[in-house]
Amino acid sequence: MEKKQIELLAPAGSYEGFLAALKAGADGVYAGGDLFGARANAQNFTTEQLIKAIDLAHLTGKKLYLTVNTLIKDRELDMLDSFLTPFYERGLDAVIVQDIGVLIHIRERFPDLSIHCSTQMTLTGVEGAKYMKELGAKRMVTSREISLWEIKEIHEQVPIEIESFIHGALCYSYSGQCLMSGMIGGRSGNRGRCAQTCRLPFDVEKKGKTINGKEEKYILSLKDICTIDLLPQFIQAGVSSLKMEGRMKKPEYTYGVTKIYRHYLDKYLEQGDEHYRVEKKDRDLLLNLYTRSGLSTGYYMERNGREMVTLTSPGYTTDKENSFQKVQEEWKKEEEKQGVKGWFLGKHFHHMELKVQLGEIEVCAKGDFVEEAKNHPVDKEGVRRQLEKTGGTPYFFETLEISLENRSFFSLKSLNALRRQAFSLLEEKALSCYFRKAKEIYKKEEKEKRRKTFGNRTIPIHIQLRKEEHLKALIEEEGIHGLYLEGDFLLQKGEKWMSIQVDRIHQREKKVYFVLPSIFRKDTKDMLEKDYAYLFSMDFDGMIVKNYEEIQWLKDMGYKKEKVADHNLYSYNHLSSNWWKKEGMAYDTVPFELNFKECMERGVENSEMVVYGYVPLMISAQCVHKSLGKCTKVQEELFLTDRMHKKFLVQNHCLFCYNVIYNSVPLSLHGEWKDIKKLSPKSIRLQMTMESVKEVLEIVRYYKEFGQKGKETSCPVISYTKGHFRRGVQ
Repeated sequence: MEKKQIELLAPAGSYEGFLAALKAGADGVYAGGDLFGARANAQNFTTEQLIKAIDLAHLTGKKLYLTVNTLIKDRELDMLDSFLTPFYERGLDAVIVQDIGVLIHIRERFPDLSIHCSTQMTLTGVEGAKYMKELGAKRMVTSREISLWEIKEIHEQVPIEIESFIHGALCYSYSGQCLMSGMIGGRSGNRGRCAQTCRLPFDVEKKGKTINGKEEKYILSLKDICTIDLLPQFIQAGVSSLKMEGRMKKPEYTYGVTKIYRHYLDKYLEQGDEHYRVEKKDRDLLLNLYTRSGLSTGYYMERNGREMVTLTSPGYTTDKENSFQKVQEEWKKEEEKQGVKGWFLGKHFHHMELKVQLGEIEVCAKGDFVEEAKNHPVDKEGVRRQLEKTGGTPYFFETLEISLENRSFFSLKSLNALRRQAFSLLEEKALSCYFRKAKEIYKKEEKEKRRKTFGNRTIPIHIQLRKEEHLKALIEEEGIHGLYLEGDFLLQKGEKWMSIQVDRIHQREKKVYFVLPSIFRKDTKDMLEKDYAYLFSMDFDGMIVKNYEEIQWLKDMGYKKEKVADHNLYSYNHLSSNWWKKEGMAYDTVPFELNFKECMERGVENSEMVVYGYVPLMISAQCVHKSLGKCTKVQEELFLTDRMHKKFLVQNHCLFCYNVIYNSVPLSLHGEWKDIKKLSPKSIRLQMTMESVKEVLEIVRYYKEFGQKGKETSCPVISYTKGHFRRGVQ
């Protein structure tokens, strides 16, 4: 395998970190500017630094990728083009994107710019990769939760570049599916401001009893991953870009980790499997450079497990045996330079010339006249010494031929000027092939000044549920437009039971929708197609879709009924919402993290708004039950209790193998009818989880009055949150 086929991709949270990555041998660097990056608290780059970094990357044969991997609010769209334009015109190699509306927009406005789908998009399989490839994405960054076997399947079936994380921190939640930091503290992970609430201690309770010991409080804090031993398997699985996490970390970390992975990647590419062994000293150094309570290989070889969780401490350890200091000293000494070939010509009464060649690029600089010496002629070695003083440039002469007529004279100053001119011409010519011209700056179309309001219309009410007793109570309840039934709840009841319930719901003139799983991996797809093939013969009115895999899967299955984009398919801005409409979605769902003003700016007329329910804060491939060694493969409820004595419901979805952690109190927008009326959503939704039947009926009846008659009666919900409806997120 050729070396150029495998990219080693390093993080840079600052320009200094970028230089460290190049010195250590990275093939590419990903970095953030002062807007739209998922590491808003990193030092990040100024516009001038990013342009300088793009140039230096290209002059040294490397690549620079820019993170635009946050969800973008409507009022921020006007800044997007002006932010990207200088980097695009300078030759930026790619953008890393989370927001589907932004992806579509960049594809249209910056057609020559490669688009990489961020891990924040939660891409977990072939269908998601296929969907993004068809949208024009060049590369996908896989979810950190999928296995090497799943990655291999993507590589074999979809012609898209695959980038996977090989080292660094792990989130407890699937990336892009965490609302915990935003809901609790207003700092959204989807906006690059995660407060890392998963690193806090929690008691785990079952039926009122604490089941984790004193040394098991950090149940949501995962160890960092280190896959130095698995590099051959990554390459054999088809990963083309090996990515290290760490834009929030110091340049010394970037240098130390990158250099070790560079060494072993080269070793494998040159010698193959047979001689691939990792030395203990290198593994120890990786352990000592900012690791969180030990290391693991993450999810690449196993589905989940206790050994991946720190349990006792979420803190970093570093600098054992002065490892950190040694790395610091080494990276500051080392220089990253590009080798060039040079030819100097000096003839009496002619301009001196210096030709410089970098790869296929060649330039010739002409300097002062060469005079015939009267007293002190210059010699070849003197010319060589002067020309080889390339400090301050990214070059060195790997060969330099000197052709100098005897008894020649010229000043050292003129020789220095000639060298500077030659390198300046070389850079200009080397970089010019990257330059391009952007289209006219985009300006968001003006929206209608007047918005339609409810008037006297009845707003449809949908209710999502997963318990049989809730279903029995609500089938007979009038005034409900439709029921959303969660998939694992239905499938475990069986085909006959499901068919009877669907018929009963239709007899009561209600619609019924099947809620697809939050995460759709290969085993889920296989299970639905083989064990539950009858699903498509059921008379559901539609499907609630939660991820990109499901969108493509339903397309491939030729599904023709209604599809609803759930809140997991974020539509922070009107570009995203419009895209779902073009994709044939009956409607989308207003994201939980938008406030009233932001909803007004986006427009929600074709969107459903969740007005009541326990908000899912995390969707995780981990299992709290299993981490405590108490997995029975039976669905049951646990609670996490934090330092403020708030209790968060944990539901284990064993059929699809993931956990959902819910907020400690429900969202309830009672008392907000006036402003909801201004927004005029297409419908409203109530999401039921652990409420009693009595509570369900009281809440539904309250919101029926709220939605159908516009009446603000006494709300039965006592403990609640308005979520972000007023405050929003950073």
